[in-house]
This record gives sequence, C-alpha cells and structure tokens, in this order.
Amino acid sequence: MCARTSSSRIASLNTFKVISAASCLFSYALYNGLVLFSRDSGRRKTFLARPLMYTFQHNVEGQSEIFKAWNESWTSAGWETQALTLEDAKAHESFSELSSKLEPLNFGEYENFRFYRWAAMAHVTPDEGAWMSEIDVLPLHIKPEDGYNLPHHGTFTFHDGNEASLLSGSKAEWNKMVRHIIDNWNVERAEFSDMLMLDAVLKLPKNMVFHENDVSLGYFYKHIGAVECIKYMRRTKAVRFSASTDRNAFVGGWFEEEMRNRYGMINLKFQHKDNLQIVIDPETLQYTNMTDTNMYDIEVVIDGDSVGNIYDVLNDNHKARAMLIFMKKARHQCPLVVYVD
Repeated sequence: MCARTSSSRIASLNTFKVISAASCLFSYALYNGLVLFSRDSGRRKTFLARPLMYTFQHNVEGQSEIFKAWNESWTSAGWETQALTLEDAKAHESFSELSSKLEPLNFGEYENFRFYRWAAMAHVTPDEGAWMSEIDVLPLHIKPEDGYNLPHHGTFTFHDGNEASLLSGSKAEWNKMVRHIIDNWNVERAEFSDMLMLDAVLKLPKNMVFHENDVSLGYFYKHIGAVECIKYMRRTKAVRFSASTDRNAFVGGWFEEEMRNRYGMINLKFQHKDNLQIVIDPETLQYTNMTDTNMYDIEVVIDGDSVGNIYDVLNDNHKARAMLIFMKKARHQCPLVVYVD
C-alpha cells in the first residue's frame, strides 16, 4: 500500500511539474507575442497575442530619438509597434479624393501628413479595430488587453479629450472618420488646419464618437524630482509630452537629471541672459529666479561655456531621455494611486 501511495504521489508530482512548465511556456509565449489566438466575429479571425500600437512617421529612415523612446516604451508595455508612412495613406481607396482637396492649399509636408495619417490608419486597421498614438505619447497604465478590448465596442474614441494624441476604433470607424473629413472639408476659414478639421469631427453626436480623459500631460511635479501623482492615477492610460510640457521638464528637474546622467561629473549651471544664476532652494526644492521666465532666456552653461538656451538644448538632444526618466519616476513614485469617482 505504501509503495502504491508513493508511486501515486510521484506520478501526481510529475504531472504537476509538466503542467507548471507548460503554463510557464505559454505565459512566455503570450507575453512575447508568439501565440496566435482565434475568435469568431462573423468569420474566423487570427491575431497576435501582443496588440499593435500604430503611429505615423514622416521619415522612417531617419528615426528620431523620440520615436525610439516611443517604440521602446510601448514594446516594454507589452505591445508591438508599427510606424505608418505616406505609402500606407496612398493605399487607402479615398486617398486621391483627400489629396485633391489638400494639395492645392500648399500647407506643406508636415500639415499634409496630419491629414494623411487618418487615411493610413483606415487602410491598415483590421476589422476588429486598432489604436494610434502620437510619438510623444508613452504608455502608463494601459494594458495589452486594451488593444483588443476596444472601448465603446469599437466606436471611435478620443482618449485625450479633444486632442488626437491617442485614438481607437474599428476599421469601419476609422473609415467613417476619413469620410467625415472629406465630406466636411471647409476651406472658407483663412486658418484652416487639421485642428479646425478636428472641430468638425468633434461635433459629431455623442453616440458616434466618444471622448475620454485617459491621457495626462507629462512632467507634473510637486518639487524637483517629485512627481505629482494625482495627475497619474490608474485611469491614466498614457502620458503626452507635447511642446507645452517643455517648461516643466526643466523646472521639475527632469532635464537637469538627464544632463547629469549623460555627462557625469560636469560643472552644470543655468543662468538668465543677464547672468542671474538659477539654483535649487534647499528648503523649497524649487529653482530660484524662475517667475514668468521664458525658457529661451535661460542659458545652459557647461564647464563655463554656454551651449544654448534650455528650450533648444532640451529639444535638440535631451527630450527623449527626459521623457523616459519621468515615466520611470512616475511608475516608481505613484504605484498605488487609484482613481475614485
């Protein structure tokens, strides 16, 4: 009896080990996007375990540091990434119609691409839907499963209020947006732009387009090096680092931290153009002499030599790493902040 019991326990233990090993292998494959799942929605569909986050790049060959930070962040958060280009927009059935309205206005390449990205997404999005973000939007509390479980059953959703920085919707919804842009083209206004075009989209009835406030601006701080966690609650899917956040990148200390991380032991100073020094007050942990100060008026001085104003130095070489430093601090300092209605 004892021998049988022992053999039975050994067999059970071996079975448990096999199941555990299989479970671990499955989890690894799931996380790394190696497992394919199928689901029914009229017809059989197959998709990768890791969802896709799209963005639109003007020049994929010359990938910027910010694009690399975007790619690194979304990949680390469990997503695959894909940069769309003008070629994707040209493949959309309504591209010629959109182009015929846009090109005569001579907006320039950048402004044109703000329109063409909608056609690119409508072309590549699978029937079940997809997400798109600007390259200065990094993930915070968004989860990979959100990539498949689109909000509002796939109805087009702006996740950053009235901004088009993070968007989601089914393929039919992306095509609806392209059609709405074309059909409501308004060049009567002298300052027509993609932002004014968005005004028309945003005026669609509430059941046709949804607005969430899932995105927060970056660099909110309490004092130097301390994240203002109330701005990054669990409902915050992502963080946007638009140009309007550049001032806080400096006054929150993220720019200086990036500079010192990169260059090590340097004599780093900040000063106004009239040589008034900007230093950290040890009591308040805030920079001094910063009232109503323009970032263009503050010089970055390294080892006695001015290397430019804060705005230019930040955007030329340091913005991408400052973004990543802030995101790391936000996750470390604000892990338990929960949203309460």
